[in-house]
Amino acid sequence: MALIFPIVFNVAFFVLTGTEHPVSVWTAYAFIQVAYMLVLLTSVATTPGPGAPVFGFTLGTTAGAYFVLELLVGLVIIVLAPATFDVALIVQVVLAGIFVFLWLAHHQANQHTAQRMERHAAEREYVREATARVESLLGGISDRGVRRTVERAYDVLRSSPTRSSAAVHGDEQDILASVNRLERAVSDGNVQAIRDAAQHVVAATEARNRKLRTSR
Repeated sequence: MALIFPIVFNVAFFVLTGTEHPVSVWTAYAFIQVAYMLVLLTSVATTPGPGAPVFGFTLGTTAGAYFVLELLVGLVIIVLAPATFDVALIVQVVLAGIFVFLWLAHHQANQHTAQRMERHAAEREYVREATARVESLLGGISDRGVRRTVERAYDVLRSSPTRSSAAVHGDEQDILASVNRLERAVSDGNVQAIRDAAQHVVAATEARNRKLRTSR
């Protein structure tokens, strides 16, 4: 399917117009071929999904629009066949420059999107890790009162929002440090240390969650 256009275009070009042309026509011919190759490369190189839009258009739409515009401009130049190639070259270089600018903007937007997705995945992993670590401690606690305190910490962590922000990164590090202390306290069997660490997890987690709610 990808070869249909170049075959039809080249056959029509050489059969209808021959091979003797001014430089302006050959310039238009070359730019049309390059524009079509860029459409094909864009469809192959872009990842599945619409990607991040720039000015409301996806990269595939931008490449397609560039090709159609280049084809129309190129056909006009081929039909008119101007003796000088400066204007024809400038017009097509400007079109190509606009496409390159938009391509770079799409590339940057997609990078930002990928970074945001990675950050979101890390945020989800923080909540999942802290919750799983506290849950794994419950089986090693026999005292009912102490167990309830640790269960409270587990419930607060499990119900915490997975999103994060720079404003709560310090709180999250504090929570993970408290989970570390809680693990050591359970391993040592130190009841008071278990209570203190679990209560700190609850207090720090609730403080984090309050900051997240007020930062919306």
